[in-house]
Amino acid sequence: MRVQWDQQRGCNVISLRKVLSGIVALISLAAIAAPQPGFEFRGLRTGMLEVQGVAALNRLAPKGSWESRVECPYFRDRKVCTFSAGEDSTAIFINAAGLVASIEYRFEGNADESTDSFVRAFSEKYGKPAVEQRGYINGMGNQFTGPVYSWARGKQMLFVEEMCAGKIGTHCVTIADATYATSAKPKI
Repeated sequence: MRVQWDQQRGCNVISLRKVLSGIVALISLAAIAAPQPGFEFRGLRTGMLEVQGVAALNRLAPKGSWESRVECPYFRDRKVCTFSAGEDSTAIFINAAGLVASIEYRFEGNADESTDSFVRAFSEKYGKPAVEQRGYINGMGNQFTGPVYSWARGKQMLFVEEMCAGKIGTHCVTIADATYATSAKPKI
């Protein structure tokens, strides 16, 4: 770096161009190192407090609905809060620290909601997903395959599956913190 002596002020002056290029480089590094925001689904995010997750689940209830409510029974050392409306259900899995560890939305495909519509929406918001074919065997021993679409952001994963829990016609959207991805999703 070139240092110049300023005769009028009696001090060392660093080239302004060098200072500005250093600032731009630091900002660029900060942007690369900055964590990406996590995945969100209908107001639910992993890492939120249990009370926030339950409040978000309650907001999913249709106005005036008396038959839909959130229930949070314990499952081993975790709580599983569920909300059902017809055939569709949303569950949040609360870890021992009282934080939302994962979110799962199960739905029957229809004209308004389908695996394709969620994949399109998430692709626009989060970019192109990774796709893998997963095999399933039903109770009769028949084998099926279906795509699983996934996105990753830091420790979080987002999945869209055509055959949730191996059930044909039941689709799901799952968001999980990778540290809980295998243990925080009990079968419900």
